[in-house]
Amino acid sequence: MKKLLLVILLLTSAVAKEATYKSLLLDWKQSSIEQKETMYRVYMYSSNDDLSFSASAIAWEETSNGKYEIQLSDNSGGTWDCGLFGNNTKTVLDNMGLKHSSYNKKMICTDLVKDEFLSYKFMIKQIDYGKKLHGKNWRKIWGTYNGGTIPNKGYGDRIALRIQVIKYIIGTHEAKTYIMENMDIRHAVYHYNERI
Repeated sequence: MKKLLLVILLLTSAVAKEATYKSLLLDWKQSSIEQKETMYRVYMYSSNDDLSFSASAIAWEETSNGKYEIQLSDNSGGTWDCGLFGNNTKTVLDNMGLKHSSYNKKMICTDLVKDEFLSYKFMIKQIDYGKKLHGKNWRKIWGTYNGGTIPNKGYGDRIALRIQVIKYIIGTHEAKTYIMENMDIRHAVYHYNERI
């Protein structure tokens, strides 16, 4: 009886995962050209930091590849998530050593939305923080990106599934063509980092 129950649970989980995978593919197919180009661009410049799949999945999960770059109605105790990577304003202000004032929150949110590479820089800081806490356990690292010190397991699972879909997408002719035609994007982030 226990074995039968285990088999049923495994099959149910596999069916649900497959349905979610197909739902993400449909979401991708319905994405605008701008959203697709954003994901390809993130994939390319984040390869410099060996974060192509993670950064692409986070941008897709957090802002639908740039479609929703400001999230004000969030349950984070009055903080906002802003920028391409959905950076939490409280976390960014803490990293910058700035006071948590309404003015600073508005200013940093504006900067994160205007400057994709600034948003990327703070995404990397959060990923590095997660690595310090969880070593090479990427699901927990991604979960920490969203949940802070206590990883959000569901978030880590969603990022892992998005990465599976992105691996498929990157293999398509459309993606390969965009990447080949825009190879200079990989170097843009290094020129930017020299200014910071």
